[in-house]
Amino acid sequence: MSKASSKQGTDKILKAAEAAHNQKTNADPFTGEHGAQPLGLAVGASAGAVVGAAVGAIGGPVGVLAGGAAGVIAGGIVGKQIGETLDPSVEDAYWKAEFMHRDYYVPSMAYAAFQPAYQFGWESYMTNRGRTWNQVEGDLENRWLETEPTLEWKEAKPATRDAWERVAKSSKS
Repeated sequence: MSKASSKQGTDKILKAAEAAHNQKTNADPFTGEHGAQPLGLAVGASAGAVVGAAVGAIGGPVGVLAGGAAGVIAGGIVGKQIGETLDPSVEDAYWKAEFMHRDYYVPSMAYAAFQPAYQFGWESYMTNRGRTWNQVEGDLENRWLETEPTLEWKEAKPATRDAWERVAKSSKS
C-alpha cells in the first residue's frame, strides 16, 4: 500500500471518528460546542417564518418575503435559546443509566429499544410547553404511531411520560 492511499485511509477513519464523536456529544455544526439545539432552532425558525410572513403580508408580496426572512432569523434565535434549556445529550445519558430502574424495564430489552420513546418524551414536552401530559397524550399517541415505531404505544408510553415529566419538572426549577 502506498503512503498516499494509507493517508487517505487514515483520514477517512479520523473523519468517521470525528463524526461519531460529534453525534454523541450533539456538537454544534458551526461552533463545535457540546449541546447543539437543532430542534429548538428549527421549530423557532419555522414559527418565526410563518408569523413574519403573516405580518409582512400587509406590505404585499415583498412584505411577505421580507417578513418571512426576518421571522426565520428572529425565530431561530429564540428557538435556539429555548432549546438550550434542554440538553439532549444530558437527557440521553440520564435515561441510559436510569431506564433499568423503572417499573416498565424488561431485562431482555436494551436501552436502544427505549431510547426513541425517551427522546420523543423530552422533545414533545419542549414543543408542547404550557400543556399538561393529559392534554397532549392522545396527540402524542397518534404522532408516535405515525413514526412506525419498534415499540407499541403501550410499551413506549411510560418511558415517554417519564422523559416528559423529568423535563417538565426541571424547567420549573
